[in-house]
Amino acid sequence: MASSHNHPHPHHAHGHDYASANQAFFDQHAHEADQRHGAGELAKDIRDAILQAYKFDDQSTTLLDFACGTGIVSLGLAERCKKVVGVDISQGMVDQYNKNAAERDISSQALRIELKGEDSELDGTKFDVVMCSLAYHHIQDIVSTTRLLSFFLKPVPCRCRQSDDCTYPWSVTSGDSGGV
Repeated sequence: MASSHNHPHPHHAHGHDYASANQAFFDQHAHEADQRHGAGELAKDIRDAILQAYKFDDQSTTLLDFACGTGIVSLGLAERCKKVVGVDISQGMVDQYNKNAAERDISSQALRIELKGEDSELDGTKFDVVMCSLAYHHIQDIVSTTRLLSFFLKPVPCRCRQSDDCTYPWSVTSGDSGGV
């Protein structure tokens, strides 16, 4: 099956430190990330899928956007959430996310952090929705990362992630996170 994944950035480089390579690339290119061909349309498609899978309540829904990038997906969901937190290892992406949020008068914030799944992280917050919408193909150990993200879910979660098949770029699952 042919892949539609044809943008120039590091990933799948055997024997290399994925996180450092991705961090350096996205620090350098954060300011232009949302201008990629089709980025806005893809972000809208992902938001629509998430909204179909989970009933958001602007008074109670909390959302964690892992590898949030510029916030192109999660900032579009912010009006339907009580709280949105973005996390990324790229300071450039975090800065762009926070700039985009401020320009849209959205109180969401992104933090530069490499999560470890510790109770003290993110003020101990557990989230209704944890998403990783455009970055799973950059992650070296998908199983461990998915377990890590499950740590931040409330007991009845909705997990949204990018599919490994770039021709169908996202999947959404609801329910018990056990067995991840």
